[in-house]
Amino acid sequence: MPDLPYSPPTKPSEGGSYVITAVTSKKHPLFRSPASLTFVCEAITSSAAQFNWRVHAWAVFPNHYHFIADYPPSPAVKYLRKIIQQIQSLTARHVHHVGSRPGTQVWSQVWDMFIPTERSYCARLHYVHENAVHHGLVRVASEYEWCSAGWFNRTADPEFRETVLAFPNDRVTVKDDFDVKPEDFDRP
Repeated sequence: MPDLPYSPPTKPSEGGSYVITAVTSKKHPLFRSPASLTFVCEAITSSAAQFNWRVHAWAVFPNHYHFIADYPPSPAVKYLRKIIQQIQSLTARHVHHVGSRPGTQVWSQVWDMFIPTERSYCARLHYVHENAVHHGLVRVASEYEWCSAGWFNRTADPEFRETVLAFPNDRVTVKDDFDVKPEDFDRP
């Protein structure tokens, strides 16, 4: 995943920030290949950018994803549903075409949660970055390719990065009861 053309913010937007989670139908690992996982990452960032939202963090797995994004101070919150619909549409077509699974129901549920405070924002940012560690896929979050942790470590202001990493993330309320196992990934 290429670096995004901007650096992570140092605080949530004045407009508002959301954490979004989506899970595949029956929690099946439909995005198994590296190319499919990369496609979902790019669908998230490009769909958000199309509606002038900035993505601050993402973590993509074979059966679910999380991302944090914000919108500028305006009535842009109305675009959240359009962004999610576009991500779901692009990635479902990918499964149907590339995965040779026409007609497969790809996504079953999506949750979005407004992030009300800077403390809540930092804790959720930390949670999304550490999600691959939470699922036991890697020991260090930046080692997981389909997550923004490496990008965040390279590009965030060092003081802000340390602040975020110091926030406990074990009590964050984010829907995440989706088992992910190493065998859910196609590896060359």
